[in-house]
Amino acid sequence: MSIKRLLQSRKASSSRASLAVTTLAAQQNRRDVRPQDIAGASEVHAEDCSFETPRLRVVDWHSLSSVPEGGSRLPEIVRDFLTPRVTGQLPEAWQGPYSKQRATDWIRDRDAEGTQLLAISQESHEPIGLLLLHETTSASPGPPELRLGYLIAESEWGKGYASELVRGLIDWARGRSFGSIIAGVSAENLPSVRVLEKCGFSRDDDESLRGTELFYSIDL
Repeated sequence: MSIKRLLQSRKASSSRASLAVTTLAAQQNRRDVRPQDIAGASEVHAEDCSFETPRLRVVDWHSLSSVPEGGSRLPEIVRDFLTPRVTGQLPEAWQGPYSKQRATDWIRDRDAEGTQLLAISQESHEPIGLLLLHETTSASPGPPELRLGYLIAESEWGKGYASELVRGLIDWARGRSFGSIIAGVSAENLPSVRVLEKCGFSRDDDESLRGTELFYSIDL
């Protein structure tokens, strides 16, 4: 069953590597994040995380499981997303070939870390990317931070989806209680650096890990 039919059923019943990932290991090296803020599930509730952009509909990636055959497609979608060129900019543990079982395990691990959203083309009704979100509370007083990771399917690179997806998240987050959005990106991943800068993020030199991981943030 196609994503288009899945979404219709659910409604009836109710450039290059566009990729940035903040790993938990990198988060733990930030001075203002407490260990208890990293462990456990995100406080961002998946059912509250949905928005639309001119070309995309962004929903909880488990929303497909509410309709027949929907849940069984998610591992296949993730497997198809995580191609060698995409995973080349991901943490080393995420690299290598993906079977359906490995994709299922990857989904389980990401669910333990935070909230994951599926970006779906409003034209084709097919998935084109993911948002990986994690909420943290800094040691200093103030509103929580939203940690951002994203990836775009290799077949959809160069179409401006990454910038559109990040801008859509910023607009959504500004209507909530977050103080800022933080994104970590490999120092070698210049296309994603450009995406973040284009969307208004500024580099946090104090928090960036020298030579490996760069942190960018935007105040809301």
